[in-house]
Amino acid sequence: MWRGPDGWFDTTKPKLPQRGDILWCFEGEGRPAQFRLVKRAVVSHSKKGRDGSKVHFDTSLLVDALVNDLPWFAELRRSQFFSQGVIQIRNEETIGGLEQLAATRGLRPDLAGRLAARSQADDLAEIENDATISETERAALTLARLGQGAFREKLDELWGHACAVTGCSIRELLRASHIKPWCKSDHGERRDPDNGLLLVANIDILFDKGFISFDDNGRMLISSKLTAAQRRMLGLPGPLKRRPTLSQRRYLAYHREVFGFPS
Repeated sequence: MWRGPDGWFDTTKPKLPQRGDILWCFEGEGRPAQFRLVKRAVVSHSKKGRDGSKVHFDTSLLVDALVNDLPWFAELRRSQFFSQGVIQIRNEETIGGLEQLAATRGLRPDLAGRLAARSQADDLAEIENDATISETERAALTLARLGQGAFREKLDELWGHACAVTGCSIRELLRASHIKPWCKSDHGERRDPDNGLLLVANIDILFDKGFISFDDNGRMLISSKLTAAQRRMLGLPGPLKRRPTLSQRRYLAYHREVFGFPS
């Protein structure tokens, strides 16, 4: 499936999608392949095209969930149609597993933007009104708070343009997250890439709210607030892809202390 210049998505599948049908998108990479559920979308309109169907989607969720070890996915993957794209999923257990992942790991792109904007508003106002900094520094701090500019670029380089935990490389899902909270950091710490992690949205929220942290070896620490069932649904734990540097460990120690994790 691909998006055409007219804004509709084109597919060569013979079956015409109906309004309310749900599209599940998987992404696989590596050898052996590691598969992730990356998107859930609901069909709003469809029509016959020249070589197949043309589809519009009404609602979509961005998801990042490793599915290789889930029983229903193993069954789905055994389907003869999986390598060409599954035409239709009928198994209730599989559908239930997909919906559970979407409910626990899904994030609407527009909602993610609004949530981030609310938390940034006061910080951006503080930068704008700070008379002690130069215009160059003001611009750099503004971009850093927005997860853009040099701060984001350096995090991209540090983590290979992929989530520091999951390895997901879908740019729209990645957040440039500060380890030591922005409001507690000085101007230098706010721009320091060692005070940052590149994380997918759901891991970023868990880290920001103190549901998870990391020790000096990069091992994930999980709050007792999350039950065993919730941990399984969220795909936890998952270590950092590489051991933190000495500078990163200093920031992680602060994060652990703030949220009550063992030092």
